[in-house]
Amino acid sequence: MSNFPKSPTSISGTSIQTVLTQTNLTLRSILKNNWPKELDRHIDKEIYTLSKNKKIKWSDISKCWNHEYEESKRSIFKLNFFYARLYYLCASHAHEKGKIDDTWIFLFHSIHLIGFLEGYKHQKEEKQFNEKRASDGGKEKASKINKIKGKISEILTKPPTKGWGSESSIAEHILNDQEFKDFIASIKAEETIKDLKDFIASEVALNAQNQKILKNIRSKTKAARNTES
Repeated sequence: MSNFPKSPTSISGTSIQTVLTQTNLTLRSILKNNWPKELDRHIDKEIYTLSKNKKIKWSDISKCWNHEYEESKRSIFKLNFFYARLYYLCASHAHEKGKIDDTWIFLFHSIHLIGFLEGYKHQKEEKQFNEKRASDGGKEKASKINKIKGKISEILTKPPTKGWGSESSIAEHILNDQEFKDFIASIKAEETIKDLKDFIASEVALNAQNQKILKNIRSKTKAARNTES
């Protein structure tokens, strides 16, 4: 049923035949979208055969599908589709025999389950969307952090005139460096790291690559001073 649920005014006066047709089209669409390899006639025949059973087992339900799909063996979605289709088929046969009350009763149960199927689908899509957004957000944050690390290493290769002092003073220097501030703004990472000074200090003191950079610079500075003296 397109645009389900419908407003009361849009369904007022709808004939039972129209409801049957709409229900059928909706269920066929669900079948095609979720189990595209199945043939309508075959699955309808298999499902309706079970209409006389007082108790229907999972093994009976699973046999209605001819192909395997990527879903759990006891798929709640498949179970509810099975019963929605079963109630529709019973409604259709009851209507052919002129049993209007039975037709409406079966249709009621079928439409109720269609509502579940639509809600289940929406919930699943919403979950996938949120997971993707969280994943994309995590990847974006990781990318920004790696860029910041790279910028810190780059700045370390360009010491001030008097050379680098203590690790804490280096962290302070980088934090207040205008080039670094502009870089953070350019990649919109102002809120990416909660304590940026602590992060810089950690990168300076604990990052092996940065320690190697500092060691080389200090060695060159020391050599230059010895030459001057």
